[in-house]
Amino acid sequence: MNNYQVLEHTADLRIAAWGKNEAELFQNMALGLQETMLGRSLAIIKPSVSRKVEVEGEKTEWLLIDFLNEIIFLSETYNEIYSHCQVKIENNKLEAILKGSSV
Repeated sequence: MNNYQVLEHTADLRIAAWGKNEAELFQNMALGLQETMLGRSLAIIKPSVSRKVEVEGEKTEWLLIDFLNEIIFLSETYNEIYSHCQVKIENNKLEAILKGSSV
């Protein structure tokens, strides 16, 4: 079972996600975003590449937005989808390792 759900929205993407802590919540938001970009389950992705993401933000909301924007940028730039995500958040700094493959 996924820890996120894509919800209907008339103009934009809307994802509900949950987790035991902030890092897990961000991780699940990232996976929900990637599944939406792929248009089907991430289960078909066999990780063969790894990307590191580092962002900073004064507020949690800004940190999340910058993180998701960076994932979109990497996905579009390298034509990749990331099916695994490990997030660490400390002192308004986020470090994440994304694993995925070319599509």
